[in-house]
Amino acid sequence: MLVKTTEMHAAALIVVVAFGCVACGSPASTPFRTTPSPPLAVARPSSPAVALSPESCGGITHDADGNASPVLCPDGHPNAAADSYFRDQSLALTVLQLGPTATAPQVLASMCVDVDQAHMTYPIETSVEVLAQVENGWHFAGWTASYPGDYLVSGSCNP
Repeated sequence: MLVKTTEMHAAALIVVVAFGCVACGSPASTPFRTTPSPPLAVARPSSPAVALSPESCGGITHDADGNASPVLCPDGHPNAAADSYFRDQSLALTVLQLGPTATAPQVLASMCVDVDQAHMTYPIETSVEVLAQVENGWHFAGWTASYPGDYLVSGSCNP
């Protein structure tokens, strides 16, 4: 569930006003005792993080740079053919070695290792990240579909 900006501003204003009244200590600002209200809910993705196992949904096409597609089936599951292809490519694909508890910094660091040390292309690494993300059920705050690729292209892996 995403919280609209105006709702967030209104909630923040209420919190500031309430805090200000309590902080000033004025008896007029707190005429009676009330039970504290529960904290505001944090915006969360609408669907829970669910790991999906690869399924057979057809073959893959190979690009000139070694990439393969599609990595996902029409129903959103990882494509078993793409999974096998990338896992057979190289033991150097460290992103595929991460598990469901990996953090966003670990994923980005693994992508950098794959690109810098194993000389994987950005398209391959982006495809592999999508595959691993769905297989492991990763959902990172602020992470968009283009973020991993943008991170690589920006030169963020270089010290």
